[in-house]
Amino acid sequence: MVFIPPEIFPSPRAISWAVYGGGISTPRYVVNHTIAPNTWVEDSCAYAKSVARKLLLPANETIVMMTSVKQRFAGYAECWHGDLSVQTFATVGLGNSLAAGDPASGSSQPGTINLIVPIAAALTDEALIECVAIATEAKLAFLFEHDVKSVVSNRPATGTGTDCITIVSLGIGEELSYAGKHTKLGELIGRAVAAAMDDSLGKRFAH
Repeated sequence: MVFIPPEIFPSPRAISWAVYGGGISTPRYVVNHTIAPNTWVEDSCAYAKSVARKLLLPANETIVMMTSVKQRFAGYAECWHGDLSVQTFATVGLGNSLAAGDPASGSSQPGTINLIVPIAAALTDEALIECVAIATEAKLAFLFEHDVKSVVSNRPATGTGTDCITIVSLGIGEELSYAGKHTKLGELIGRAVAAAMDDSLGKRFAH
């Protein structure tokens, strides 16, 4: 779970694809919840909402993502330049690795890559969207470099079938409108995402 203290970051904003609380929002909590083995979840949104309720978190200020990866295998990295800082929390499961364009399927194997990326900056909507693109490119590059293949087509994997991502602008410092690969912010996102994914996989392989 990522907690955003209101006394330090009074105006956080996020863009997220998540099971619960996705879209553009103003969260105080971002939860990456591990589903217990052999748990059947019929309604993902209702289940995620129940997670927030059990944690006593306000529904309208909470984002919930879900994974089968145990939290002790969560990876973390932080990269910074001056006052600009990018953190990444990552859980990396690869059992459901797929390539964009693979045949659609209603079922999946366990395995999800979840990324939470808090950024110590004030980002415009345009920058938030670009951050999602850069973080996704960083994830894709990591998978290519590790020769991860789709479990369906054996093509180079571009992710899994159930990946989630949350970018959080902590609302401090100079407002930034760009996050592409020509910017320092884009560089930091790319480095932090790759390092956090590497940390997560390293912890899993160590066990």
